[in-house]
Amino acid sequence: MRSLLRARCALGIAAALVMLAVPPAALGATVALHSTPADAFVDPNGTPVPLNGFNVTPVWNDSVGNTWGKAKYDEIRSKGFNAARFVLKWSDFEPTSRGGFNQTALATLDTAVARAKAAGLYVILDCIHLVGSGGMSYVPTWARTGDSVTTVQTNGGGYLKALASRYSNEPAVAAYDLVSEPYRWPLDQNSVLRMYDALIKQVRTVDAAKIVVIEPTYGDTSIAGALADFSNLSTKTNVVWSIHDYFAGGDDDGYRADGAQAGTWTWSGKGYPAPNLQQLDNHVFVQVSKTRLAGIPMWIGEYGIADGSANHDQWIKDTTAVFAKYRLGRAWWEYYTTGGLSATTSAFAWKPWVGLIVPGATAPPPPPDTTAPAAPAGVTATAGDAQVLLGWRRSPESDVAGYRVYRRNADGTWPAAPSATTSDTAWTDTARANGTTYTYRLTAYDTSGNASVPSAAVSATPVAAPQPTVTATPTATTTPTSHVITAVGDYTSSSSNANDIAVKNVVVAANPEIHLGIGDFQYTYISAISSGFDVIWGPKPNGLWPRIRPTGGPTHDATSCSDVNYQNYWLRPVMKGYSFDLGSWHIISLPSSAYRYGCDTAGILAWLKADLAASTASCTLAFWQDPYFTRPTATHSAEQAVKPWVDALYAANADVILQASNHDYQRFAKQDPARNPDPARGLRAFVVGTGGIGLYAFTGAAPNVEASDDKTYGALKMALRPGGYDFQFIRAAGGTFTDSGSGTCH
Repeated sequence: MRSLLRARCALGIAAALVMLAVPPAALGATVALHSTPADAFVDPNGTPVPLNGFNVTPVWNDSVGNTWGKAKYDEIRSKGFNAARFVLKWSDFEPTSRGGFNQTALATLDTAVARAKAAGLYVILDCIHLVGSGGMSYVPTWARTGDSVTTVQTNGGGYLKALASRYSNEPAVAAYDLVSEPYRWPLDQNSVLRMYDALIKQVRTVDAAKIVVIEPTYGDTSIAGALADFSNLSTKTNVVWSIHDYFAGGDDDGYRADGAQAGTWTWSGKGYPAPNLQQLDNHVFVQVSKTRLAGIPMWIGEYGIADGSANHDQWIKDTTAVFAKYRLGRAWWEYYTTGGLSATTSAFAWKPWVGLIVPGATAPPPPPDTTAPAAPAGVTATAGDAQVLLGWRRSPESDVAGYRVYRRNADGTWPAAPSATTSDTAWTDTARANGTTYTYRLTAYDTSGNASVPSAAVSATPVAAPQPTVTATPTATTTPTSHVITAVGDYTSSSSNANDIAVKNVVVAANPEIHLGIGDFQYTYISAISSGFDVIWGPKPNGLWPRIRPTGGPTHDATSCSDVNYQNYWLRPVMKGYSFDLGSWHIISLPSSAYRYGCDTAGILAWLKADLAASTASCTLAFWQDPYFTRPTATHSAEQAVKPWVDALYAANADVILQASNHDYQRFAKQDPARNPDPARGLRAFVVGTGGIGLYAFTGAAPNVEASDDKTYGALKMALRPGGYDFQFIRAAGGTFTDSGSGTCH
């Protein structure tokens, strides 16, 4: 990795050299932080506290008793930052023997923490900063044995425990970044994770709660797929993932298939020769998609580009935009150094570009907006039984607030008032007469009140749904008043996956009115949906696509609270709930990964309760991806975050929950939100993660399981009728398992 710009320069500025000794006990109070699966740093009230700041070297190996004066930390805070990552050199603290700690170095660190705290900064301790040949430059000679991973795992625990014991009760120390850039070649992320697991266990003997930060090999190498298995960690509580992001494009995501780096990196001196925001986004997405799936939040421990580099400011703008998209705090490398990455001059003045990395930096307010948005594009009208489903592409203009839908009058004129106003990209016009043609057009309006010209008009003629044939089989049957649906999740990224195709084929054979897509629809990037899922299940707007109702927030498909790629494909808002009626059934889609990405879960819950209260349907079904009721696998256990939804559904006497994410099939007896049997008014849950991606083996049991299988692909078919339902797991070709039965509504 990098060997540049690590050593603190000989400052020679008397104002910066201050003799010390302030013990930790003298430090004032501040608010202790913890982590959640969605956010790296959170206060006791549950409010995320994004930590943004600089790497700072507080103990100087050529002058151990000296450190920065408080004024330097005041400058950082007054500039708008709230954190300092303290770069520590193990050899300064335990230089000559195991347990032989340099008390002057520790006292210097105490003073640095006190001064940062007094300035209002949180501190992340970069405890073992590896750099140089094999990462050994600041590793004590006595401790070296094998490579850096073996060395630290064998001999670093005592030093880490000493720091953790010293600062366990100091809330200003927000986290311990245990080992910076562990060196191991060939790359072996799993052995590095096992090293971290061993170190975390040692730290937890003296500090049970403070956040610990861990990193990939060399600070930034790929963890995609099988390269990293987070089950190597015994606990993920208060564990944060960090990368050191110096990627500058030149490759799709900055990684080779073996996990090593590819493309251009700012530490190489080449700068950002070919700006490409999407490549920078892809790079971070490789990390954040895997860690959030594992329930581990992420933070950027280092990033930077040297003065004079090609497209210096553009790299900063693009990189910080990606961090903002994924809600990632960060620390610039570094506050002061002799090289080009320094944020300050030799006179400690801020460099002009620093304004670009200030959190929340904004441009002057724009002049009043009088420009109308473009007309909605891609408008489609799909006929249903006594209804017309309209869809359109979300406007690429960021200030568009919503859309107005107009249905043409019978005399051919257009009404002045819209038939509907929505921020969604789909709307269903219900209670229409079958056999009558209806014509529609839309306008878009922005936050300033400007309205577009109308879109192109589209028409559709509702027709009565064909009456399904009643069969005498003991599996999911239909009656003249029933509605057939299918449901499955966890498809593949391939356009030729045999299992995915086999599942699609049984769904086509079932001929459902509606197919509930429980996500994930692909496993690369949502932009890849067009070359995989869409080929098999579409192509949009044909094939099964018009019948599919997706969940609004699958983990692999929607990677933020405003993922435009997801919205553009499905023509629906991301991380939002929606509902529709099918006969006597009310069906609700919910975005479970909203909890992973820190979206408006309170708003979703409020919407759900209002939707349930407004529904007059006699039966209710809800579906989302991450399972609350599930048997565990090595990859997923129960998603407790969605319990408020389960509580609300139970309180409203809902009937069925469909889930996926665990790649298997499960059916549960009726139960309450506490997982107690409740045959009278309990929720019946299914897990249907059998859409084609590799299946997960069960690793344990769960209460109230009536049927389960982890070896067969297929989909769930349901015949929804007044007062009840029939269900059948329809296995794909080559499968042996099946399941069927019936249920009644409350």
